[in-house]
Amino acid sequence: MLAKWKEEGVLVSESSTTPGLIKRAPYAIQEEWLSHDLLPNADKLNMPVFLLTGTEDGSCPPDHVQQLFDSIPHDYKVFEIIEGAPHTYRTEEDLKEVKERLSEWLKEQ
Repeated sequence: MLAKWKEEGVLVSESSTTPGLIKRAPYAIQEEWLSHDLLPNADKLNMPVFLLTGTEDGSCPPDHVQQLFDSIPHDYKVFEIIEGAPHTYRTEEDLKEVKERLSEWLKEQ
């Protein structure tokens, strides 16, 4: 898929959350995403860190976030996973869960 995207210059797909909406993403977006690898500098983080993802997050899947979490050298970190949530947290239930988890973490800081 990546080779085709790069060759054609644009990825065309239907939105999974908005039926009928056609999304067009230029390959430059992929190149931009690849330039934001946080792992090489994770060992330099010295502030409290809150990481959150959903089990259905295709952009920041739980196993990738787990790698980042494991690379942070201190214990002032939390990694939360919301069951069934996509990258966008669009449902009222997902948004409520994000707010509750983040609020609880902030209270502890």
